[in-house]
Amino acid sequence: MNIKQWYNSLAKREQNLINGASVVLLIGLVFQLIIGPINARAAKAELDVVNKAKLLAWVAENGSKYKAANRKVGGSGSSLSNIVNRSARQAGITISGTKPQGTELQIQLDNVEFNRLLKWLETLVEREQVRITMFDINADDKPGEVRVKRLQLAK
Repeated sequence: MNIKQWYNSLAKREQNLINGASVVLLIGLVFQLIIGPINARAAKAELDVVNKAKLLAWVAENGSKYKAANRKVGGSGSSLSNIVNRSARQAGITISGTKPQGTELQIQLDNVEFNRLLKWLETLVEREQVRITMFDINADDKPGEVRVKRLQLAK
């Protein structure tokens, strides 16, 4: 016996009960398969926006501190390249590329933790009196990590 024959063999009351249960099941599936994932993505996007706004506020708040430190001159007698390489190694940062630009040094960093980068830059600026003349940074795929396309430093 197929489903249609089975359904027609039921009493009218039982058919109405199956029809009602089918409608409830269909509505439940729509919510679970369509509306639920949309709401979850919207909540995640909202959380991402809040986190990025907090990060932006923190950078804006602390940016003036780094800009003021850029104006200092002096430092140790080592070359800029030696200072940068030594301090990066101490900070646990891997430099992916360096390029001398006259008296300045341009470096690239891949996949570096944002907070570690800021601490390293603070060390360079405050202890070594290195100035940041250009800074090009992008967010990485991993949360909390960035990619530095260009960081130009001067003594």
